[in-house]
Amino acid sequence: MTEAMMPTDKPLNFYLDLRRRLLAGEFAAEKRLVTKQFSAESGLSNSAILGVLNALATDGYLRKQHKSFSPVLWTPCMIEAGVDRLEIFVEICCTRLLRESGHRLAKFVQLAGEMNAWAFSDERYYLKSMECLAVLFGAGERRTIGEVANRLLPQAFFRILWNLLADAGGLLWLRELRSASGFCLPDGRLDLIAIWLSVRASITEVLLGGEEIILDRSRIADHNRVREADLRARTLPLVHLAHPIMLPLVETGDAAQAYVVSASV
Repeated sequence: MTEAMMPTDKPLNFYLDLRRRLLAGEFAAEKRLVTKQFSAESGLSNSAILGVLNALATDGYLRKQHKSFSPVLWTPCMIEAGVDRLEIFVEICCTRLLRESGHRLAKFVQLAGEMNAWAFSDERYYLKSMECLAVLFGAGERRTIGEVANRLLPQAFFRILWNLLADAGGLLWLRELRSASGFCLPDGRLDLIAIWLSVRASITEVLLGGEEIILDRSRIADHNRVREADLRARTLPLVHLAHPIMLPLVETGDAAQAYVVSASV
């Protein structure tokens, strides 16, 4: 998967470059992005540019508004809301996975073990963790939970969360579950609770570090070079229409706070 999705063509290169710029906070919240402004720098047709912008909207980096797009400014509250959703899906799917005790569990344990070959800050660790999630969310006879999770948790959430935690030791639950083959119910559920408490503490510490979510510009350039598959283990072509998530992780009303995703200087 990782080798297959390394940049090999102009649309993919444009996608990865624009994603890095969005992660770095290059565009203001009110900035409207349209196809014609990228024609010269990308060397792509308007239809190809539109496909990339639609893909970035589906992945949670852009918000589509009629014929234009604007950056999604991820806030600490949005990240925490995403973690709430992820926690529910993980608990349900781990229960299913452990009850199966078959090839899917063996594959999950294998992938979790392979993650130990890389540091948490290495993008290969992140890509392997997404493979683990795809296996986990495919557990059980009814696979619709993977489809639902994919519509509620965009790719931007996982990538931003990984970037945020990379310099904080990487306490994601997947590393802790490398010994999942030794779990038993209900002990596995108790272990999950302990793991998520650790994750919560790590996320809270990172998000309370200032008024903004800060992503280091050099890290964005060096460690965000691949387009990962989604929670269904699929990578949509860069020609599809935008599919916004079902319940957007967007703050509204007076409670909204002016936190943004930006690059450190």
